[in-house]
Amino acid sequence: MSGVDKARDEHVPARRRSKASVRLRERGVNVVPAPKVEKEPREPKLPRHRWFEPERVPASERAQAVIDDVLNQVQNYEKYFALRKRARKQVDQETFEATVTALMSDLMFNEVSGEEPGVAITRSKTKLGRKSRYSSPVLGKILPRVVDLLCTPEMDFLRQEKGGQEYFKENRTTTIYPTERLASRIYEHEVQIDDLATNKFRETIVLKRPKTGPFDKGGRIEYEDSPATRRYRDEMKRINRFLDSADIEFDDFVVDEEQAVDSQDRRLRRVFTNGSFESGGRLFGGFWQHLKKTERAEGLRIKGEHIITLDYSQMALRIAYGEVGCQPPPGDGYVLPDLEKYREATKTIFNSALCSDKRPLRAPKGTRENLPRKIHFMFVLQHLEEHHAPIVPLFYKSEGHRIQFIESQILVALLLWLQDQGIVALPIHDAVIIAESDADTTKKTMEQVFKEMTRIDGIVRAE
Repeated sequence: MSGVDKARDEHVPARRRSKASVRLRERGVNVVPAPKVEKEPREPKLPRHRWFEPERVPASERAQAVIDDVLNQVQNYEKYFALRKRARKQVDQETFEATVTALMSDLMFNEVSGEEPGVAITRSKTKLGRKSRYSSPVLGKILPRVVDLLCTPEMDFLRQEKGGQEYFKENRTTTIYPTERLASRIYEHEVQIDDLATNKFRETIVLKRPKTGPFDKGGRIEYEDSPATRRYRDEMKRINRFLDSADIEFDDFVVDEEQAVDSQDRRLRRVFTNGSFESGGRLFGGFWQHLKKTERAEGLRIKGEHIITLDYSQMALRIAYGEVGCQPPPGDGYVLPDLEKYREATKTIFNSALCSDKRPLRAPKGTRENLPRKIHFMFVLQHLEEHHAPIVPLFYKSEGHRIQFIESQILVALLLWLQDQGIVALPIHDAVIIAESDADTTKKTMEQVFKEMTRIDGIVRAE
């Protein structure tokens, strides 16, 4: 090895000198290290814009005035430049007007809500025009043509950045933005966030397919209506109609300036899972479900009053005992003898046993951080099986989804009962938010509904 090679080797850390290069130099072969290649800086990730809401509609004369102005100008533009050889059919005209209305309404919402500028849309022919009970007629093949029409220099009501696939780069989605011309009309008519709403006739009964893995969210699937689905839809219509007219207010000052909270977004939907209308069925939607506990407590008012949240404690566990016709042991079912400090871990393992299709061999996600190293999760699982022996036959059979369906049935029945008493209740899975003055009546009703539907006493507590 030459003196130069030795000197160079002395400056090369041992971990960077491979055995092969050492052998080659011992044989007199000059090994020149590859020049260091400077890595190109990574491109910043593209901003994630909210997806276009095709059900957005004007909810006031101010917002409707902007829509009428845009529609009038667009149709005059088509007529002046003879863009159409013949008039649209009635159904096509309605779809055209609905598409313009949805685009302008959602861009107005984007402008006045304070959210990230821009709304993502799709121009994909394979995605647009699919017939589905979940899809709006606005999401048809006419959508890209209307977008192009509204962003012509003569119209200039929106601006678009077309997306597409790029090799070795992140795919770009098409994004539309409100222009200064549209913004001037918004502020001229003093349009606010409460002047916009979402269509009340969108599908409220959603069925999802089984998940194929931990990262699969389970897509929506089509279904044929049955007496059960029609009954569920009628119940949701009653609940949503009541909430639409309820005295509910939210003070935006308790959230970040960038966060948009639409207090008129009160529409709920039921989401069933595993391709079955006896699985899941929880209620989703409503602006309050996206708020933090502190934000709800500080900013939410019902009938002008402060709110209180009442929830069913140990709901899944107690429903499981009701299913086997046994009374649960006294006290907190998630607190095991000699393991009182590890309630959160016990609850996680219990839910895993109820939802899994086989006995787990490793700790469920979220367990290890709530258990000390000296206690193996299998020890807790065995202790749990002994303490709750009557309901062990329900473990490891994916019964958790059916239990969740019973939970949702209880919540829907509770909302309807409270509605008949004139009580406004905002659901969050196994809890309801109500005005403080309605707390006593709501608690009694919650206990009564639970007992009638499970034959087990329910435990209702304030958060």
